[in-house]
Parts: sequence; C-alpha cells; structure tokens
Amino acid sequence: MAWSMKDAIKTAKAAVKWSGEKDLTYRSYKRYKKKFGGPSIGFIIKRMKWSEFKSKYLGIERISAKERMLKKLEDNFCGHCKEKDNCKIELEDCDHWEYWKNQRNTG
Repeated sequence: MAWSMKDAIKTAKAAVKWSGEKDLTYRSYKRYKKKFGGPSIGFIIKRMKWSEFKSKYLGIERISAKERMLKKLEDNFCGHCKEKDNCKIELEDCDHWEYWKNQRNTG
C-alpha cells in the first residue's frame, strides 16, 4: 500500500487519542502503529522534521530540550513531594520547588 501524508496525519491523530498523552512521542506513535498499522515514522521524517509535523498537523507545540529537561525535573519533584496529596499550589509559586531548584543550581 502506498501511504500519503493524509494517512500519516490520520494515524498520528489517532495515536494521540489512543495514548492519552498531550505530546506524541516516537515511542507512542510506534506502539500505536504496531497495533493498528499506518505509515512509519521514517515515512514522516523523510518529508519533514518530527517536531514540525506535530506542530503543523497536530497542533502540538515544539518543546526545546531545555524545557523538556525542566519538565522532567518538575515531574520528578512533584512526584516525590511530601505535600503532593493536598497541594493546590502552582509550581512556580511553590516555595519547596524554589528551594529545591536553587539547591540543584548551587550544589
């Protein structure tokens, strides 16, 4: 079967819905494709960058490597915070996060 970009877009949109994730990773796309079929990631990246594809056709913002690393740190911090069950504080207003972040930068 000859794939088209329409097929890739349809597959990617279905993969986002199926995975329940806000961002579509290579891994999620590959798992979806393996289970349900569709064009490969290679088909897509021969035509454009993966981040451009996600931005243009799926409305998923590009995330820089620095932002991705910060997000992982935030997830790690909040996941281990003793106050997480009753927390209603936005991360940027959290004193614990500020202290932890500053400790990482100075140590």
